[in-house]
Amino acid sequence: MKVAKKTKYGAVIVACAIFGLITLLVSHASTPVVSIEPEAGALKSPATTRQLTTASSDYAVLFGSSPQPAGLGNTDGPSGNWRMVFEDNFDGTALDSSSWNTGWYGTGVTAPVQSQELACFDPSHVTVGSGVMTIKATNDDSTCSKGTNPHPYTSGNINSNGKKSFSYGYFEAKINIEADANNNMYNWPAWWLDGQPTWPNNGELDIMEGLGGDTASANANWHGPENGGNGNNFADKHLASGWHTFAAEWSPGSVTAYYDGIKQRTYSSVSNITSSPQFMVLGLQIDGIVHGGKTKIPGQIDVDYIRVWQR
Repeated sequence: MKVAKKTKYGAVIVACAIFGLITLLVSHASTPVVSIEPEAGALKSPATTRQLTTASSDYAVLFGSSPQPAGLGNTDGPSGNWRMVFEDNFDGTALDSSSWNTGWYGTGVTAPVQSQELACFDPSHVTVGSGVMTIKATNDDSTCSKGTNPHPYTSGNINSNGKKSFSYGYFEAKINIEADANNNMYNWPAWWLDGQPTWPNNGELDIMEGLGGDTASANANWHGPENGGNGNNFADKHLASGWHTFAAEWSPGSVTAYYDGIKQRTYSSVSNITSSPQFMVLGLQIDGIVHGGKTKIPGQIDVDYIRVWQR
């Protein structure tokens, strides 16, 4: 009888322990916590911790392991099952040459993207330190193969052409931009994707572009073969100086823009959105004639990270 009693009590204890463990796991699963920590560097924004209240919804904790994109867990934030395929936090003291080229096409001091621009791209104007990449524009004369020489300014640009290209994905960068009191961006900063070999048939995705400084009408565009490559706007957020995240989800027939983790607008087209691989570009162009905003020299943009997720 004593043996049977001990066995009975032991079974009750085990059952209670199992029930308690299940209750604990369920409570944690229903309210997961995602912590986003800052990286070293004086230019970093403060750390934030977000409590996700719905684990089973279609917008919570679906991007896999950290780091997570901005806005995850918000009803108007990014959603879907994704895996990270690229990340550069700009740690160290130099640009990662396995992922990036400096300038536009070529090595050394290169021509800008368009001939009317006022600055050549010089590798010395792209620096990395304290977890931040900085691209500076200065009033140094520069000479390159495109436009009228000498160019009155010098700036910088990075691209992943021939090193990192992607068909579809969620692309996000955290960038420190300069704007005036009316929130118009200086110069012509841009975070974008470019398709090759034929523009615009292979597409161009401008995730953030200070086109004419008026970011209220030119924050994000998709350029495709329809309408001769004219931009199809899919965001209208008016920006301010400081750190912001700029992201775009590119999927078959659809592109959605996100600003600081908040969905802006979706552009859809079966025929105008390509599936061709795109390489990444991030730079500071100077063009006070046609496309750029007000010229500010010296000027700069700072980049905390660039990340890409795919399904």
